Amino acid sequence: MSEIFQPFLKKNIDIDAWTRKIVRWHFSEETGSDYWINKKKQLNFDPIKEIKMYSDLLKLGEFNDEDLMKIPMDSFIPRYYRKNYNNMVRVFETGGTLGIPKRIVDFNYRNDLVKWLSYSLDKHKFPHSGNWLHLAPSGPHVIGHTTAELSKIRGNSLCYYVDIDTRWIKILVKDNRNEEYKSYLNHVMSQAINILKTQNISFIMTTPKLLVELADRFNLNCMKGILLGGTHVSKSFYKLLKLEVVKDVPLCINYGNTLMGIAPQIPDNNELSEVQYYGMFPYFTLDVVDPKYPNKKVEYNKKGRVSITVLTKDYLLPNLLERDQAVRIKGNEEYNWDGVADVEPYSELKEEIIEGVY
Repeated sequence: MSEIFQPFLKKNIDIDAWTRKIVRWHFSEETGSDYWINKKKQLNFDPIKEIKMYSDLLKLGEFNDEDLMKIPMDSFIPRYYRKNYNNMVRVFETGGTLGIPKRIVDFNYRNDLVKWLSYSLDKHKFPHSGNWLHLAPSGPHVIGHTTAELSKIRGNSLCYYVDIDTRWIKILVKDNRNEEYKSYLNHVMSQAINILKTQNISFIMTTPKLLVELADRFNLNCMKGILLGGTHVSKSFYKLLKLEVVKDVPLCINYGNTLMGIAPQIPDNNELSEVQYYGMFPYFTLDVVDPKYPNKKVEYNKKGRVSITVLTKDYLLPNLLERDQAVRIKGNEEYNWDGVADVEPYSELKEEIIEGVY
């Protein structure tokens, strides 16, 4: 595969060479994690020798995400980090949409992702200075860390928090406890509005559903920018947000999660078309595959199931089938790698997925 220029990193990237580097790192006795070194013993080939290009990662099969629920995170720590940087390790958890939360370990990757996100916010004409309100999950969830770091690198500003217990919300939704759900939502909104009325807030990080609730209670036109995360936004809902909820306020929507990272929306130039996302190549990739034949990508502009691959020194996740489906789109003039559009819950899992405030 020819090299691809990554404008954020300001250099050409050979995805095959990057794949070889990361596979060598995780399967090596010196630098790798116990998890992948033990996996190597179960394979009938040596990944370091036989995985020579990105497509060869299919030899590892689909990643079993249940391992991220049950296996102690200690075994995922690369030996190099264990020897040199163990005091820097962090554990982050998913929201547990399909049940038990999944976990990942983090050393440097998330800070790199925040810089990538900040780079994207510049393209959406977000100013740099101003305090942030984080109206979303924090606690074990990486998104809370993301907003805090974002406020630091974009002006060393303050970050205010209103924590959201998404797991409790999902229980209320699942059990049809509507009055308790409304009461909890009012509790959350009252905290957010108190901060907005008494503090100097310029930016809000939240979810689409919470943004709509907030807009019913508070005029958001005074904001300098609104960031939405971890979510599915249809073309019609995006139009509603742009024309009625935020209007002239800069808006950036992110498709992402704890496992893969952040794929920010590209600016739409006021065309109000479908929301398009591109990930942080080569650290993670978004493939759209045939649900029946996950080793096969769908054609461009066709819908399929999202398959993510994370290729970082912090952790390796190859061929992980996500809970989403999307349309595969080509790279553009700036991001010359695959992206996704029209992201929504995977049709076969719709009955199981409880999105709550997402």
